[in-house]
Amino acid sequence: AASLSVSLRNALDKSLAISLFAALINRLKDKNKVLLAAITAAMDALHLHRTINIPDVFLDHLVPLANSSAKNPQIREKLGDWAANSLARSTKVDELAVHYKKLVDLGLMFVDDSAQPVRETGFLIIAFIHLKLGEALIGPLVKSLDSVKTAKLQTMIQDHRARIL
Repeated sequence: AASLSVSLRNALDKSLAISLFAALINRLKDKNKVLLAAITAAMDALHLHRTINIPDVFLDHLVPLANSSAKNPQIREKLGDWAANSLARSTKVDELAVHYKKLVDLGLMFVDDSAQPVRETGFLIIAFIHLKLGEALIGPLVKSLDSVKTAKLQTMIQDHRARIL
């Protein structure tokens, strides 16, 4: 898997990249930390070389995972962590601006997940979108959160402000 992430420095056809990405997602349930690091590096390589974009990943892979309680929570957690980190590194604000409502909705689904690490990831996703696009766009979408979740989100935003800006 480590050599896979190295070889992904060359651009792939988009359909092949999305198929590969889907196969990598299924391996996120593995317990081997070295393998998980290599899988994450391969996913990063696909994103960093613009072979896949964040909305493709979110809408095609994360939404079905968020809606599926049968999936392993570790897959949701690891894929959500990757997505949050990708959002933090992303410089394509226009790409986020087009899909921000769906991305925030996804973060809200993760916030309501039964697994605590997945909930944390949901807060991170919303916080990074908030930091990239601002309160005016995101505020109305998260006003349905209760006071505890709102406080948690505000804490995440403050904790990660320096990472983004």
